[in-house]
Amino acid sequence: MAYTNRHSARTIGSCARFPQRRRVSSCEWMARSRKFSLPLITPASPAPREPIDLEAARKKLGGRGLTEALAGSVVEVDARGARCAHGVGVVLFAQGDAVDVWIDDGIVQRTTRGSVRPFGGIVPDKLAELATDAKEFATLSEGIRVRFATRDGSAVGGIVEKCRYGALVLRDDGKMFAIGFRKIKALSRSVLLPN
Repeated sequence: MAYTNRHSARTIGSCARFPQRRRVSSCEWMARSRKFSLPLITPASPAPREPIDLEAARKKLGGRGLTEALAGSVVEVDARGARCAHGVGVVLFAQGDAVDVWIDDGIVQRTTRGSVRPFGGIVPDKLAELATDAKEFATLSEGIRVRFATRDGSAVGGIVEKCRYGALVLRDDGKMFAIGFRKIKALSRSVLLPN
């Protein structure tokens, strides 16, 4: 039995790859198909969110760590002696000899203090804004009340755990969020989280 391709006039013979099959009518096809019920999400009801995995969130934010005063500095990274590209960036995290530098859109290079030096040229606006955000984040500590950006706007909570590139923040209603350093602003440095 040979099959005719309905889109062309050529005939396709049977072979091992295309064994002989009989045509299935649309009624048989409908009888064999399954119905799947999918949950409906209307604009009035936001998509349900799973609770965050704290270990995965911590890892995504670079791990727990408190930074030193070098954070927020615009530096030039020297590729000699470092396993990273040469370029200008902003220090996001510095502790001991380890330095994490934002080199390009979301690319962070981990290097050493000996591989970075202050940048002496004109700082682009994009890097200046990033440096301001990094400096402000570096001044925050665990327990501080903050305002942070969410999908739905903004919320208020407290920093439970500060990481290299952001923080785990507990919203006032008890929900935990993993927030990047650029989306967190201090409300008041004197108000601490209740124990």
